[in-house]
Amino acid sequence: MKLRRPNRRPPDDGRLIPLINVIFLMLIFFMLMGRLTPPEPLDVTPPAANAGRKPDEARLLLLIDAEGRMALDDRRIGADALAETIAALADPASRSVTIKADARLDAGSLREVLTLLRETGIARVDLMTVGRR
Repeated sequence: MKLRRPNRRPPDDGRLIPLINVIFLMLIFFMLMGRLTPPEPLDVTPPAANAGRKPDEARLLLLIDAEGRMALDDRRIGADALAETIAALADPASRSVTIKADARLDAGSLREVLTLLRETGIARVDLMTVGRR
């Protein structure tokens, strides 16, 4: 009497492949659509510099675009409101401001902002640049 052995088939991976495809599609979707940092309120391209240092996180960040519009710590603000906001700080002399100005901004507009910051009592102002490679 001859017994027949059952056919041993390898495990069926046919159901696993669509799951892997879906996971990779979701991964690609979240990589393309997700943002790691919130967008800045103004589109600013700072000028390039040969050397520099990274800004301190405890500083106020002032963005100035090519047309002279300003944003202070993720809020759009005008020149008069900037002076009022800085004057309302507890101790403006102990605070510092980092300016991220667009490279196309004319020097006269930047000078006006620097004068305004000096008049409000800010102790230190840094100008953010992009390093050259």
